[in-house]
Amino acid sequence: MGRFRIGAERVGIVTDVQQLDGDGQPVVTAAGEPVTSESVVWWDGCTVEMQDVDEAQGLTVSTSETTVVIGPVAGDQIPTVDDDGNPAPLAVADLTANLRLRHDGRTYVMRGDAVLQKDIRGRSDHVECKCEHQAG
Repeated sequence: MGRFRIGAERVGIVTDVQQLDGDGQPVVTAAGEPVTSESVVWWDGCTVEMQDVDEAQGLTVSTSETTVVIGPVAGDQIPTVDDDGNPAPLAVADLTANLRLRHDGRTYVMRGDAVLQKDIRGRSDHVECKCEHQAG
């Protein structure tokens, strides 16, 4: 982990978990869609920076907010905890575009995989995630 604290914000990393029946088989809806539930782990010490806001007007008004989340890393692991505060580390390589981030009541869709940044000595320093929130 870097020498200085990156930020003081808590970010949730949201994963969809496939539900299984009593026999360990995937549960699906009548339409054949998988039934999932959310699993969230919490990443403390982050900075969340809004980068850009776009507004589109047509029949409806929609707003898109591009945001960058910068957070601490320990080697190749993101030091996350579960809802009870127990360690639940996540590999940086597993923070991919199919996950979502949650901050301050908003859910952000990842716009690509997380990027591990290194210091000038080649040591893991922090992780950057570009994400987007849409409203409207």
